Amino acid sequence: MRAKLVAGGMPAPGVGISLGLYRASRDGEFAAVDPTLRQLLGREPKSMRELLAGKLMVRERG
Repeated sequence: MRAKLVAGGMPAPGVGISLGLYRASRDGEFAAVDPTLRQLLGREPKSMRELLAGKLMVRERG
């Protein structure tokens, strides 16, 4: 992936950041939800999977 990003013209610092984000995502580092979000929303937050599924269902119907 590193070679592909560099070949595509991404600057080296950007490559490092991008790969770090991919690794963190793969390792589940973005899975935790702070309870403050629920308090601010006044409801349980939706997961990205739930949000996308809802959007896809609306498109299929519309």
